[in-house]
Order: sequence, then C-alpha cells, then structure tokens
Amino acid sequence: MATGGCVSGANTTGAEGVYREQRGAVVTVVTYDPDKAMPQVSSGFFAAVDRVVTARHALAGADRAEVRTADGQTIAVRGILAENQTMDVVMVEVALGGPRRGARLAEEPPRVGQKLVAIGAPLGLESTVSEGLVSGIREVPDAGQAVQHTVAVSPGSSGGPLFDLSGRVVAIQTGTITAGGDRNITAGQSLNFAVPARYIRELVPGSLRPLGEARKEVAADWVPAVTRNVDRLSLRPFMRDDFGGAAAYFQKRVEQLPQEADAWFRLGLCRERMSDWAEAVSAYRKCLELDGKHYVAGNNLGQVHLREGRNREAAAAFRGALAAKSDYVEALTGLAMACNHLKQHSEALEAAEKAVRLNEKQTVAHLALGQACAAMGDRERAMKQVRVLEKLDGNMAEQLKKMISGSATTRKSE
Repeated sequence: MATGGCVSGANTTGAEGVYREQRGAVVTVVTYDPDKAMPQVSSGFFAAVDRVVTARHALAGADRAEVRTADGQTIAVRGILAENQTMDVVMVEVALGGPRRGARLAEEPPRVGQKLVAIGAPLGLESTVSEGLVSGIREVPDAGQAVQHTVAVSPGSSGGPLFDLSGRVVAIQTGTITAGGDRNITAGQSLNFAVPARYIRELVPGSLRPLGEARKEVAADWVPAVTRNVDRLSLRPFMRDDFGGAAAYFQKRVEQLPQEADAWFRLGLCRERMSDWAEAVSAYRKCLELDGKHYVAGNNLGQVHLREGRNREAAAAFRGALAAKSDYVEALTGLAMACNHLKQHSEALEAAEKAVRLNEKQTVAHLALGQACAAMGDRERAMKQVRVLEKLDGNMAEQLKKMISGSATTRKSE
C-alpha cells in the first residue's frame, strides 16, 4: 500500500515536533452501532487524501462512521477498502473534505528501546499526545507480530498511530492488558500492544464495501486474534490462572524432558483444573512412575478417581500418598471418603480420626468421620460430628444429618 501526500519528518525532534507536524494527519473515528445508544470513539490517521487507517475492531458492529479532523471537520466514512481481521487493521475510504496529507509509514521494523509518540483520542480527548518506548517485539500465536510498548493509552486510543521521532508511523494501537478481573495487573503498568506498520503496507485496496454489509461479519464484541492471543504469550498463562495455556506449556515441557516428574505433575494439575480427567490421570500416573514418593500427585490422582466414581482406584492412590507422607491430611480425608463409598468403614474411621486430629477444621474429614460412625451404628458419635460441623459449615452439617438418618433407616430394615 502506498500512502499519498507524504510528508518528510527529517527535521522533527521529540514529541513536541512530532505533534506539531503530524497532528493534522490524525483523526478521531466515531462509529455508530444501531444496537447501542452512544457512539464509540477511536483513533486513526490519513494514509491518503481519501483514505484512513484504523483498528478493525473500532468498526465492529457499526453500520456507519465518520472521522473528525484536527481542524474540526467531520467527514463521512464511505466503506471498507481493505482489512486484515487477524491483525486488527483496516483501511476505509472517506469523502473528500479538503486537501490532506497522509502520514508516512516507517520502512524499517520497530526496535526494542525505540522511542514512540502517540497522537489520538484517549477517553475522547482528541489530539492528545503521549510518549513511551518499544518494550518488546512479540510473536503472537496464530496471528503475527505485535509491538509491546509503554506509551500511555486508554479506550479511544485504538487505531491511533504510534510515530517514531522522525514522524513516521511505526505501528497502530490495537490492545492493552488492563486490571479487569486479573489480580496480577494493576493500573499504570503500560502493557500495551500495537500492530507494526508492515501490516498496513500489506493492505491491498479492493472494491468498496459499505459498513452495513461488513457489520454482518464482525460482531460488536469481536476480539481479533492478535489481541485475543496475547494471553498465550511467553509465561503469561501462569500469571492469570490460564490452565489451558499452562497445559500447552507443560505439554511441550514433558515432550522435551520426559523424565521430569514435576512437569508431568503440573501437566496433570492443569488437566484436572480443566476437568479433563483422563488426561489428568495419565499425567499423574506418569509422574508417580518417575517419582513414587510424590505424595501430592498421589493425592490428586485419588481425588480425580473420586470424582470419576472409581473408589477402589482412589483408595489405592491415597494409600500410596500416605505411604510417602503419613500425616498428609488431604490424603487421609480422601481415603476416608473412598473407604466409606466402598463400605470399608473401619479404615474410613481410622483415616478420618487421624485427619481431624491433625487439622480440627478439616470439614470433609469430620463429614467422613460422622458417616463412618453412623454406618457402624455409633449414632451418638456421629451426631457429635454434626455439632462440630454446625460451627464450621452449616450445609455440610445438614448433609451429615441426612446421612445419619439414612444409615439409621438402613440398619432398621436389616
């Protein structure tokens, strides 16, 4: 893609110079979704007198749009000329609104540590300038290359150009990692992402497509792959409890280091959290083959078998964990539950008693102890566990009462 009316930035110095020379090339993009009361605001820039580049997601759900120029004109968007949905880049045609000069695209790729200047409309504040630097070049899985940077951005910045100090467009802003529900991210950490200029250059204008037609292809809540798959970068899955992403990491790890027991354990843990029981069992067993004393893997294997209703296998796994660590409360509790299911109540009683001695607040152990006592005809002791549970977990106390009542009925019928 060639840009028309290019301006040289050879004499531009610093953010002030970039702003002075390039402000006129930057636009605010206002889009209208018929299903929403308020218009959406983003940013963009002139690539030629009648062409504007912005982020594709900025147009998602819109059936019409307009751009506002730095000198106050409002110009209608006629439609889409070219797009790369994977990389979140789009070129639109706009009505002629007077002589314009397009911003020049940088020829060379961005460099880590390179200074950047953004001009855009963060939170609707048009012609805002901010600066930062390239903090990383990332290969986003199933997408392409993204520029990680520290330039301050906000909603409304999407689609806006990131300039080098010569006033050339290095990239356009597309996404950011914000606090949201992620406990590991706080405001001000500048984890922002942009798409390099080469993807803009690769756009090939075609026939004009009205926004109303394109709206059918991209829903309002659409997230492009280059943004969505940032969560798969590097070790980021570890920082956001992304067990699917972590499982992919540990799968590669066990392929590279098949004798590493801990890698198999963590793969099993990820699969367990994903409710992929068969794969979890397979990974935990492999861990135990390599390290028979890995009592946590043994306990987790038992817990998976309990969920599957495979109580005999569960009991065996818990016994194996306890052989490695006899005071492991979780395994004692699991063994008590499994043995109660198997009607091996004496062993259940013994395991549960030890578990509550070690941790008097282990509610499931009290439940298992009460169940074993009731099954063995010791109603008084079973009710004692109800009273303990009433202070710890009312719902579990009611559950035990029902078990005791059921055991009494069964014993009478016998």
